[in-house]
Amino acid sequence: MNGPVIGVNGLITANAILAASSTTGLDPWSSPQLHDEIDIAGLTLAAPGDCWFQITGAERAYRWDVKDGAGLQGAIETYRGRTPPPFQITFYMWTPQHWVSVTNLFASLQYDPTKLAVKAYPIFHVALSILGISQVIVEGIGLPTKVGDWQSGPDMFTAVLKLREFYPILPIPPQTPDQAALANQPPQLSPDIQNQQNIQNKLTQQIRNAGDPLGLLTPPAPTGS
Repeated sequence: MNGPVIGVNGLITANAILAASSTTGLDPWSSPQLHDEIDIAGLTLAAPGDCWFQITGAERAYRWDVKDGAGLQGAIETYRGRTPPPFQITFYMWTPQHWVSVTNLFASLQYDPTKLAVKAYPIFHVALSILGISQVIVEGIGLPTKVGDWQSGPDMFTAVLKLREFYPILPIPPQTPDQAALANQPPQLSPDIQNQQNIQNKLTQQIRNAGDPLGLLTPPAPTGS
């Protein structure tokens, strides 16, 4: 540890989240309990008591318009903003408690536009926070399916939750990297302040709930002159 990663008003800083390295204590080796827990729509599932889960396919994707020039090398590459990609979470269940935890979560995520407005759900996991993902829409809820057969030992069931990052439209000016270079600055991307705040709040609370064993939220001791 190279000291705490406490930020403004006691929140973990954005740089600390993006680093998520052994120097901050947010990596899965120093703080495995943070990576074994996921919060979706206000419901928290922690492995191995509630289930085991695996997140796949999540990424921070960017949209580029690439145009080749006739008889020219290279291309005109214009940045068109972020595109919210789909990803999925596979839940593994082998105890009654696992079944209850996962099926309760799935029941809370079912859309019924006749009773309530279709909405995005908050989500938090340390790995997703690295990508800035804090809200999702539900694209599909899978049927719990048994893995293997009766000869393979304890019954194991899996169920897949298909999600997509919720990222509302934000106006941005199209830019090419060469334009930014001429201005001597990187392309200016639209800030996602609310997602950043949601991630900071949730990560800080999760570390506090774990008792902050690595002192991530402890202010540094004053040093003598």
